[in-house]
Amino acid sequence: MIGRLRWGFWVGVLGCSRAGGAEPPRVGEACAAGEVARCGIGEGTDDREDTIVVCTDGAWTEALTCDQGETCFDDAARGAVGCTVINDEIVYGEYLGPCDVAGAEACSFDHDFVIACEGGEWTIARNCSTEALSCALVSSDEDEQCGGAECVGCR
Repeated sequence: MIGRLRWGFWVGVLGCSRAGGAEPPRVGEACAAGEVARCGIGEGTDDREDTIVVCTDGAWTEALTCDQGETCFDDAARGAVGCTVINDEIVYGEYLGPCDVAGAEACSFDHDFVIACEGGEWTIARNCSTEALSCALVSSDEDEQCGGAECVGCR
């Protein structure tokens, strides 16, 4: 989290938040097939980047809106997007949608599955919908299948 804050500070100071200075996509704008889910701007006049958008039939569509007071962020290490949560972060990928970080894991938009990037597509890796669990970023003491300090898992 501190690293993300430092990054945000330098982005603000240097004035370039995206590669090439590209504006965030807005729901309804054109997109190219194969584009990965991104942080974008939902419908209406609000310019907050609080919506996760996916490319569907040549246009950006809303997949998920972050809750009030949350912000959307790009998780470049996983090739995923996420929403900040009061005490947590959740990263998402689009099930059966395109991905570009082989072996990365994320949550499905409904929190039912851990999905993995295989062959350029997000596929189901683990079912979290059983036993009242849901997909989230977890620590190794919360999920024994977590190999590191933090991973995408069921809790």
